[in-house]
Amino acid sequence: MAQLLEDIKLDFKDVLIMPKRSELSSRSEVNIERTFKFKYGTTVNFTGVPLVVANMDHTGTFEMADALKQYGACVALHKFYTCDQLIQYFSRPDRNPFTFYSMGITKQDTEKF
Repeated sequence: MAQLLEDIKLDFKDVLIMPKRSELSSRSEVNIERTFKFKYGTTVNFTGVPLVVANMDHTGTFEMADALKQYGACVALHKFYTCDQLIQYFSRPDRNPFTFYSMGITKQDTEKF
């Protein structure tokens, strides 16, 4: 049975983001890289840009992963690549380490994985 949520919901029109005064002289000095420490099961930290490119067929591409590698951004690859293409990409020593394969939930998707 579905649960009704009765608390207040905010939308984009309800939120005002106020920019902070900056001491930087140029936008090129901005560093948006962050380090995340995972709470459970690992001592590994993630340092990169907290951005994940969507797994859409024109954005979650090998080319996008290569272009964003220098920024430490994550890319969710689309599910339309063949197994051979995925194996070739993930075998490359120069690939973006923050790239991952995104799959569906069908039996065919599971078999491909």
